[in-house]
Amino acid sequence: MEATKEQDGIQNGVPCAFPPFDPERDGFEPGTFPPGFMWGVASSAYQIEGGWNEGGKGPSIMDVHFQKGSAWSGHTGDVTCDSYNRYQEDVRILSELGVSHYRFSLSWPRLFPDGTRDSLNPEGVRYYNNLIDELRAHSIVPFVTLYHWDLPLALEEKYKGWLGEEVVELFNDYARFCFSEFGDRVKHWVTFNEPWSHVVVGSMVGMLPLVREKGRAGMYACAHNLIKAHGRAWHTYDKEFRAKQGGELGITLSCTWAEPKNPESDEDAAAAERFLQFHMGWFAHPIFLNGDYPDVMKEYIAKRSAEEGLAKSRLPEFTTEEKTMLKGTADFLGLNYYTARLTSALSAESLSKPDLLDEEDGDVHVGTHPDWPAPGIFFINVVPWGFRKVLNYMQNRYQVPLIYVTENGYHEEHMGEGQYDMKDARRSCYHAAHINELRKAIVHDGVNVRSYTVWCLMDNLEWESGFSQRMGLYHVDFTDPERKRTPKESAGFYRDVIKHNGFPEGAPITRQVQEWWKKRAQKQRNSHCSEGRFVALCNVTHRTQWYVSGSEFDGRFKEDGPCDFPTFDEDRDGFSPGVFPPGFLWGAATSAFQIEGAWNEDGKGPSIKDSWFNHARKAFDGTTAEVTCDSYHRYREDVRILSELGASHYRFSISWSRVFPDGTRDSLNPEGVRYYNNLIDELRARGIVPFVTLYHWDLPQALMDKHRGWLNETLMELFNDYARFCFSEFGDRVKHWATFNEPWSEIVMGSKGILAETVGKEGKRGVYAAVRTVLKAHATAWHTYDREFRVKQGGKSNCAFCTLYKVGLALSCTWGEPKDPRNADDVTAAERFFDFNVGWFAHPLFVNGDYPDVMKEYVMKRSMADGLATSCLPEFSSEEKALLKGSADFLGVNYYTARLVSARAEGDDSKPADMLGEDDADVHVEMNPDWPVAGLPFISIVPWGLRKALNCVRDRYQVPLIFVTENGLHEHHDGEVQYDLKDARRSCYHAAHINELRKAITLDGVNVRGYTVWCLMDNFEWVFGHTQTMGLYHVDFKDPEKKRVPKESAGFYRDVIKHNGFPDGEAHTRLVQEWWEARAKRTTGSEEK
Repeated sequence: MEATKEQDGIQNGVPCAFPPFDPERDGFEPGTFPPGFMWGVASSAYQIEGGWNEGGKGPSIMDVHFQKGSAWSGHTGDVTCDSYNRYQEDVRILSELGVSHYRFSLSWPRLFPDGTRDSLNPEGVRYYNNLIDELRAHSIVPFVTLYHWDLPLALEEKYKGWLGEEVVELFNDYARFCFSEFGDRVKHWVTFNEPWSHVVVGSMVGMLPLVREKGRAGMYACAHNLIKAHGRAWHTYDKEFRAKQGGELGITLSCTWAEPKNPESDEDAAAAERFLQFHMGWFAHPIFLNGDYPDVMKEYIAKRSAEEGLAKSRLPEFTTEEKTMLKGTADFLGLNYYTARLTSALSAESLSKPDLLDEEDGDVHVGTHPDWPAPGIFFINVVPWGFRKVLNYMQNRYQVPLIYVTENGYHEEHMGEGQYDMKDARRSCYHAAHINELRKAIVHDGVNVRSYTVWCLMDNLEWESGFSQRMGLYHVDFTDPERKRTPKESAGFYRDVIKHNGFPEGAPITRQVQEWWKKRAQKQRNSHCSEGRFVALCNVTHRTQWYVSGSEFDGRFKEDGPCDFPTFDEDRDGFSPGVFPPGFLWGAATSAFQIEGAWNEDGKGPSIKDSWFNHARKAFDGTTAEVTCDSYHRYREDVRILSELGASHYRFSISWSRVFPDGTRDSLNPEGVRYYNNLIDELRARGIVPFVTLYHWDLPQALMDKHRGWLNETLMELFNDYARFCFSEFGDRVKHWATFNEPWSEIVMGSKGILAETVGKEGKRGVYAAVRTVLKAHATAWHTYDREFRVKQGGKSNCAFCTLYKVGLALSCTWGEPKDPRNADDVTAAERFFDFNVGWFAHPLFVNGDYPDVMKEYVMKRSMADGLATSCLPEFSSEEKALLKGSADFLGVNYYTARLVSARAEGDDSKPADMLGEDDADVHVEMNPDWPVAGLPFISIVPWGLRKALNCVRDRYQVPLIFVTENGLHEHHDGEVQYDLKDARRSCYHAAHINELRKAITLDGVNVRGYTVWCLMDNFEWVFGHTQTMGLYHVDFKDPEKKRVPKESAGFYRDVIKHNGFPDGEAHTRLVQEWWEARAKRTTGSEEK
């Protein structure tokens, strides 16, 4: 989101477009704050310090999480703002702002590298002493947080982190040291920052993997120990330090306001109260009230636990002594406010599955209002009046004696691709709105609030969003080794607020805010153009319309419409407008054999695909890939249309036999290397990320002739040599590598004679042996990259955007739906189907280094039934299991279709009728006649299967990171008539699958970072030759120039990319909504008939 002057300029825009505007509730009141009111800014150690392994610091769980590339963004805090080396610059800009206090956190592993007092690090102590002294030299009060989520890794490994009660006392030791060392100059202490966010959200996104493994029980156990650690530290300060140091100690909570979805509904009001108790009361109730959890929390969790057959409640109990210890253990509440929610009873919503933010144990459904804008992150809505309500609630409900607002800030997306616009009037207006509500709470409601703290001082690593969320008053250029801090306009605005202690009548800053509020009121009265969106002056962006309007479609699809994907289920298939996480990758895919042509030019050696399709002409239409799209000569044209699409990445494959003609390093072909270097450089010149597949089925023919291909384990090392060369030659510019594309498809389909033969006459035993070699080849290549290239190509750069590089593989992930979901045998059969198709590869790489147990069991059983002495499935040695386990940074998911799966009838020895059938798994596979087929009779269109497949690979195989590497519509065109470029059905196909993908991310918490359309342009679709036209661009294969012409779907996808999804109100979003309304009407009509 690049701000424009029309949107953000103070003079010309309406930066405070927070609809709907209610003058009585939202009106601006000039006035100042009580004498001595504190104005400050905040930061945290991991987010700004960098120096992750400097000066004796030990590793933290955050170091590990982000260095593994587990965040959406791929960024790390290794350097970030480099405040470890630039703290004096931080203090200079704090002084420039005129703040009275600076809230920062101490890094536990910087002080105690292994988390214990015995490992004290003098360099870490010196750093914080210097920072504190520098602050005091500039008359800035240090406001110190002891723990902002960066637990020493040693404590995670030894005690399972906060799951281990030992950490309670270790935290107390750490706190005691900090009080003793810094307490003579620090008078405001916070024990923990946002324990709810740390425990709940942290476990969801993988920051606390051990807690995540234990689910909600793990979250409750973790929070239980955090609360006790807070209480112990408070008593330590109270008994040993308070009298001589005169300070105070509290805790900071994330305080999201909950508004009943229907204010007149008693059930919704009760749900809102439960949300607040489960969210804030979880911690505030024991600390401020009676030493115990809220009664409603204990009641609902016990009830839910019993319903699930548990012997006792998941929520741990405090002993009588612990309750006494906890009660009253906070001198103040640190309140962080960012957003509000609409709440209702979850049990009344009739959801098939709770949403990501729902509170299942509390029976609370959590939603947002479409009129509440979310400018930076889709789940953070701007609701200033919720701030006043939550301040009142916390004081009255939990008898909080004193509140400091310790965080409040504006999320703004900036991907670092263009120059940042410092005129951030909307941030200034955001803070004006919240400070206005804060003053009302103090002056009108009598809430005892002593401070306001902006998050944050400067742009930093915003956790999973990395550097794409810019929340600072100061801009930081993360591509600059000096990490220069530059004030935004909002810094000047906040400086004036501090200088005047608010908004005194008649001051220029006050008149500016009054002018903004005047425009807000006018906008509310006079225009509904931008209702529900955070924009200025009803600004409409005009664009080239590459696809026809919904009304124009009406005449062309009178009977079925473009989205004829029956049967339509509103609850399951409903369309929900919204955008994707910042930094989400949108791209298109191809493969070398299918587009390059030039099969024997410039030194390229023959591949098995050349032999099968170009010589034996095995394609049904008799065509070959000798020329196909001619991308070997026309790669610049390919990059041009990718740039026209606005794609962020391009997934392509390298032809092994073009680089190594006979498959070995000795046969290196410089012309082939030059071609791929040129392609990569052309992509990067256009700002497009190369996403490279090393092997997409085109094995050098010489390796098949000499070694029998993947049946011979010699190929494991030959592939590793090839991979090592590619990493070395291209790795300085390529950060996403897939070793293999769909090995199941190549080997299994090859064994059936559908693709080039891969296992000859070896049958099932050959299939299993070939897969075993492929798996070990993948793992060997991964370890080669990990040892020899990862650090020097990704981890040592001083550019914060140059993150650790990743190696994974792409699997064909066909979903298996139980034919009868109520039949336990069909359910387990569907699980076996998925394990035999996906788990065959994912289980060894992501879980334990070995095949799924069910696969080993069933292959053995079938082998014995066939009279074999041993199983057809070869075993891995202990060393091989160790090699395989964890040897993938991500999984590429290729999704096209689904199947109905049932258990085979006893005694049924017939061969599978379906091409995806698996007799060793003892399952029957079939298509549902109600699922429409695409251009191929065996590819059904089942969008909801994508969401299920994504959840399954995440949950069943513990996959930490997913890219959707292929998804596309098959369409038959035999070339006899002119091709119709109006391919609305393709646009709708992608809309349906992207809709399901977004549900998987936002509702289910699946960590998916990219969506890749198959394919960029029509190409050679294997045995179907040129009759399957799957591209966003049409290619006329009869034209010697192979001209690429955009289809309507190219324009549709271009708009999806441009808007990072389907924002409410955009033209392409409204078009999809029209399609979905038509789908719903057709379903209703069919049911009536």
